Amino acid sequence: MPNLDKYKELYELSLHVFSEEHNRARRLDDKAARFVTVLTAIIGVYGFFSKWIVANAVPPENGVEWFLIINYSVLFITLTASWIVMLMGLSLSKSKKIPLDEGIINLFKQNRLIDIYYSFAIQLKKEHKVNRATTGRKVSLFSFGYAMIFVSLLLLISLCTSFGVHQWKTKTPLIVSNTQERRATMPDDPNNQGENDNNDQDDDEPREIPIPPFDTVTEEVDPEFWKKKGKKHKIKTE
Repeated sequence: MPNLDKYKELYELSLHVFSEEHNRARRLDDKAARFVTVLTAIIGVYGFFSKWIVANAVPPENGVEWFLIINYSVLFITLTASWIVMLMGLSLSKSKKIPLDEGIINLFKQNRLIDIYYSFAIQLKKEHKVNRATTGRKVSLFSFGYAMIFVSLLLLISLCTSFGVHQWKTKTPLIVSNTQERRATMPDDPNNQGENDNNDQDDDEPREIPIPPFDTVTEEVDPEFWKKKGKKHKIKTE
């Protein structure tokens, strides 16, 4: 039957195009997953610099520190946008697939093969259009996400460069403890001027420093010579 062969070819072509669209969406998801891995690494480096910047560049006092803060803030925006967009693209997982249920079995039982080939070709064409629209949305989101990741990478390189310049100028430590205060670049506190003057004195000479007030306590004592009399005495220290 010439017509049967013709519509069989049409069905097979439609099925191939339909399956290829599924494979295209899967390849996009795999590529996006690799970019998310890169994005996660950038966020890790960003987090490493966060504590140092807060401890050493806030508030900013010179051009390098201002650049660090601005770069840090813009990088936060691009990383957030990249993460959200990539997750939105990966969440688009709904697609049309050929079912396999009682309806399909009855379809083959109750209809001619040529009608089945032709009807499947028409239906595959419609569902392929739906899948193509979903994949198109994935492409748009992922393209924007890739661009944001690339911008984030450039900003991270710029952040590392400005960090190196700041380290070279100030020679501040890279690892900052929770209790470490920023002293090298802070202006002198007028209240501490006297203490600074004392620091200039000879370290070999003792100087009086404020002592915290003593606590008032009450203790019970039982001296040996009072035990003989069978008495107890309380000594209070003020």
